[in-house]
Amino acid sequence: NVIRSSTLERNRSAVSCVESLSWKRSLKNHQLIHSGVKAYSCDQCGRAFSRKSSLQRHLVSHSGIKAYSCEICGKTFSRPFSRTIHLRIHTRHDVYWCDQCGKQFITDTQLHGHMFTHTEERPHKCDLCAKTFKTIHYLRRHQQIHTRKRLSKCSYCEVCIHIVVLSF
Repeated sequence: NVIRSSTLERNRSAVSCVESLSWKRSLKNHQLIHSGVKAYSCDQCGRAFSRKSSLQRHLVSHSGIKAYSCEICGKTFSRPFSRTIHLRIHTRHDVYWCDQCGKQFITDTQLHGHMFTHTEERPHKCDLCAKTFKTIHYLRRHQQIHTRKRLSKCSYCEVCIHIVVLSF
């Protein structure tokens, strides 16, 4: 029997009816995303992930290996899904258009983020200083000012030292 996620949300007791070990493991892995616990972090950039598989997928971005290429323009990608999304630029299939300005996007997430440029709504708030932003991208870029690493030289031995500066 297939139990849909919407059914589970409405009837939590349905979980106890499922005896499949693989299904339970899948549910447990999925719930990690929502738990807020991010036990796996990237040694190269510090980004944290709730699942080991997400960290492994992320590590490819640091390797520089881009094994998937666009047959039309030759642009290369580290993941096949990224290539598939990119192909929409050439084929104009499954693209998303802004009904207010006509701008074109290759994902619905990009269009959704763009729509805030047409409003005064700023739904993304910095936890450290309460400043608000229209997109998650602008919030993340802003948050870097709170934990920016600055390079300083020791006045005694001229050795460069990274100092984490917290500014509020």
